[in-house]
Amino acid sequence: MTPALPNRNTQRGAVLAIGLILLSVATLVTLTAMNTGIMQESMTANQDNNARSFMAAEAGGADLVSWVIANEGLPTTDPQLTGTVDGDPLMTYELDTHPTSNTWSERPLRVLIEGRSLSAGGAVLARTELLIEFEGDPPPSWPDAPAAISCFNGPCSIEAGRGKGADQPNAEQSFGLVSGYNHPIPTLPCGGDNCRTQPQDPDRNTPAVPAVYLGEGAEGSSVSLQAGNPGGSDWPRYQGLGPDGTAVEGNDTDSVAVGPDAAIYPRDGENSTAPTWDNIFPEDPQSNPEAGILVIDTDYTMTGTSIFVGVIVIRNCGSLTMSGNPNVYGAIIIDAEGCPQPYKPFGSNGTPAVRFVGGEEGGGGTGTGGSGLVTRWSEYLP
Repeated sequence: MTPALPNRNTQRGAVLAIGLILLSVATLVTLTAMNTGIMQESMTANQDNNARSFMAAEAGGADLVSWVIANEGLPTTDPQLTGTVDGDPLMTYELDTHPTSNTWSERPLRVLIEGRSLSAGGAVLARTELLIEFEGDPPPSWPDAPAAISCFNGPCSIEAGRGKGADQPNAEQSFGLVSGYNHPIPTLPCGGDNCRTQPQDPDRNTPAVPAVYLGEGAEGSSVSLQAGNPGGSDWPRYQGLGPDGTAVEGNDTDSVAVGPDAAIYPRDGENSTAPTWDNIFPEDPQSNPEAGILVIDTDYTMTGTSIFVGVIVIRNCGSLTMSGNPNVYGAIIIDAEGCPQPYKPFGSNGTPAVRFVGGEEGGGGTGTGGSGLVTRWSEYLP
């Protein structure tokens, strides 16, 4: 008996059905991947727009501070400061009084700066609001800082960044990344090497202070260079006064780190005239902050080409990490009491610069005129 052969009619369409199932699965996978890609692209675009609006608000704030400095006082009428960032028409800012300040003549004056990231058609993609509060004249004084970077009450590990401190063609014209010379604050907003000014005395005959000052209790500190400096050893990283009061610049870091018994701080009878933490800050800066002081008691990071103008106080074993090309105009003062060793309060990655800013007469201290009026600077995304 011959066995029955399979009926061909029962096999028709099976391949098509399987193919359709596989095609459906592939379609679902592709659509999921596309949706994920679109979502990630949207998230990236939102982050970029938020960053651009943030930079626009920062530029507006810097523009207002520059206006206050140039005019030696606060505005009493709308200064009508609007503008773009680096000429980019898609990054704009605009100033107005904050709702808590009804008129420009009120003190304290609260100014609202709105930074915007725009589309090519002019639609607002993101906005950041910056609130700056100004106190009335005269500005509160900043504490006198003994150096560009100072350490008290315990050992500190101070490390300069890589590369040269300014875009100059040779080492003789370059300025250190940690400089005790009296530097003018750059015109704001600025970018790149335009944010790094040369000293007020171009011949560098009258440097203001040491680059690094190791105060009372800071024995055992180290002052060094960041490893892997691409610029070689020709670019001076530290510039300021040496222990005997003469100018020192270069990478001979030990000669720039000045202790409390240096010749530039002579003794008054049995008492040293060297600065101490108590006579710089007679009161705790955390409980009684003055204008222009940023107190860091945790891990804080500055990146890019950001700028801080004022005095940075690092306490409670906090740290300031700087990456990219940020700039500090003023001084950094560190309280290293009780910190685990080795304690690295100033960590550099890249070419951060610390530029000492002297008083109006070119002497010690960190007063900078109108910029010291800022009592609050806060930003938020609405």
